[in-house]
Amino acid sequence: MKVEAGGVLAKDWREYRNEKGIMEPQYHQLITSISEIKNNKKNCEIFFYGNYTNRDLVVQREEDRIAQGTRRGATISGYAIVPAPMYESVKKQKSTDYQIVELYEVNENISYIGFACGFKVIGYYKLPEDSTDEYDTVYITYTGASSKYGIILGPYINEYIESITIETRSDADMGALTDYLKKYFAPKDAVDEYIGLMNGLGLDYEYCYTILKDVD
Repeated sequence: MKVEAGGVLAKDWREYRNEKGIMEPQYHQLITSISEIKNNKKNCEIFFYGNYTNRDLVVQREEDRIAQGTRRGATISGYAIVPAPMYESVKKQKSTDYQIVELYEVNENISYIGFACGFKVIGYYKLPEDSTDEYDTVYITYTGASSKYGIILGPYINEYIESITIETRSDADMGALTDYLKKYFAPKDAVDEYIGLMNGLGLDYEYCYTILKDVD
């Protein structure tokens, strides 16, 4: 899988890279919280655009879901946090609405072979000046990236998640998250109700989930 800039970000980012002599980010990582970025990029600062917050990394806002929103015709179905250089390349733009990145499947020749999904950029991370981290990473949400399972299930059937950490306010409504989890996993306290049913991948409910509070 490969991630590249799209929308207004594509042209500005290409020109900026050529001017500065820097490379395209070689890595991407799926996230549900900025804590995962902070753990990966030590002492970094994270900045959100407008009124976006950490909560948006779990569930996409309905108004941001745009069909045929990328160069390859993919739906904008999630969000992205990009490295500071990508932000620097487009900060002259008055609007952040058309900054997107696109995740797509490639073959051994790095050619597009049929699957793609888009992510709206809602923020960026900045490393400290004394950082020795040499590898920029584009962080994209599980919301959106998970659509790859419904289209090209075979190559990804063995990918799995052991645990997810989500930081919320004490009064946060977790209904949207639990509804999403139930598409793929059976609630641990109601496993019997899911026997014989198929999950969002078209498979039996082999795995269950439980939500713990106040986990360190």
